[in-house]
Amino acid sequence: MPAVDGPVPREEVAVLDANAEALGVEVRDLMARAGRAVADLVRQRAPSGPVTIMCGKGNNGGDGLVAARHLAEDRAVSLVLAAEPASPLAVEAFEALPEAVTVHRAPELGDDELADRLAEASVLVDALLGAGATGEPRGACGRLVEAQQGLDVFRVSVDVPTGAGTPSAFVPDVTVALEVAKDAGRQADQGEIVTKSIGIPERSFTHTGPGELQLYPAPQATQHKGQGGFVLVVGGGPYAGAPALSAMAAMRAGADLAFVLTPESVAEAVAGFTPNLVARPLEGENLDLHNPKNRTTLNKWLGMVDAVVVGPGLGKMDPVRESVPIVVNRVLDLGLPLTLDADALWAISEDPPSFGGEAVLTPHAGEFNVLTGRAAPDAEQVEARVKVAQNAARDLDATILLKGPTDVVANKQRAKRNPSGSPTMSTGGTGDVLTGIVAALQAKGLSSYDAARIGAYVNGKAGEAATREEDLGTMATDVVDAIPDVLKTHLPDAV
Repeated sequence: MPAVDGPVPREEVAVLDANAEALGVEVRDLMARAGRAVADLVRQRAPSGPVTIMCGKGNNGGDGLVAARHLAEDRAVSLVLAAEPASPLAVEAFEALPEAVTVHRAPELGDDELADRLAEASVLVDALLGAGATGEPRGACGRLVEAQQGLDVFRVSVDVPTGAGTPSAFVPDVTVALEVAKDAGRQADQGEIVTKSIGIPERSFTHTGPGELQLYPAPQATQHKGQGGFVLVVGGGPYAGAPALSAMAAMRAGADLAFVLTPESVAEAVAGFTPNLVARPLEGENLDLHNPKNRTTLNKWLGMVDAVVVGPGLGKMDPVRESVPIVVNRVLDLGLPLTLDADALWAISEDPPSFGGEAVLTPHAGEFNVLTGRAAPDAEQVEARVKVAQNAARDLDATILLKGPTDVVANKQRAKRNPSGSPTMSTGGTGDVLTGIVAALQAKGLSSYDAARIGAYVNGKAGEAATREEDLGTMATDVVDAIPDVLKTHLPDAV
């Protein structure tokens, strides 16, 4: 059983399942174990009497169908289907049912007849909607939940009660939590929570994988400009490439537009990297927000974006050290998600603010030392790195993305290790690419922790894709160009 602190968010179930599959675990086997666990629980808690299982069309319903097959070995079992099984594994489980299982279809039954069918049971199992379904149950699922109200039966929910957290939820005596408890509202509304292992590897919980992309808001056919998010990069001065790379990466990761606020000394060079960027000059050779015109420009552009990057290519001059805290505090006052890297971490290190949970700081080991006053353990000491990163996350109330051969992503409650990447990513600029990916994900509405772990994984996989055996001279622009293919590989339903 994985060691986790408290219940996991419901949306995490799809991440865990996909990561388990990537690690070689068949989803079919997970369903088989889940159904067996439900059947065993029913036998233990209600050893006699007929059982009725209410099944939805997806894999939660499939778990119920597998449980029905096992229970039919020694019990009278009936099913009430909210809809015909639709997921391939649910269809397979339905076709494997023995003839002894009686099947009713809720859409074919009136309200009184539906209540009569449910009243025949002494045990009622809720396998209608899985952890990914939120809100009040509707349609046939809603009718089933309503029809069972007031019945004198022993109630069991599979993984998460249908409608959990809403006034019309199914309220079980026992919830069989598969592998780990889920955050599904008040625990009192879930009854006794009994956790059963179904074989999800611990690495699915502790390490990033392709499952992280289950959280990516894939574009829809009806999407229009702006819904993908706008990103602002505040960077440049002595360097032009770093802010350009960050902005280009943000767009490759799905942001609709990326703007760069940069000193006028390099604004033309930044704009020259690609016509897709919008570069706007600030007066002076370095970032200087003591200049009233620059503050006005900053405030204007902050009002137009969904997430902000500060740091790439700023340099370590006094005006930068004095100006970065002004930018950071203004962004935090506006409630915008923030990603800080490189020279911005140096600039805030003397008096770092509390970030309120929605900022990502992306130091390498040296920057971590400057930022926190603590030495990061050696790269091979991954678990020690997790500990110090999580301590820093608590102190700063931020998400820490501590870069290394294995990146560590940590906030106050959670941590993941990211093994994706290539040794060739030691080349300059790949950290700027990472900040752009993270900011694009923040701009799409993902939490900073989720944006950081997805960003770390995507950046590493893009680095792997950009590395060619016959040419180890990978450049940061190669990593940028590989981002869309990494996303496409893990987002088969994207338009």
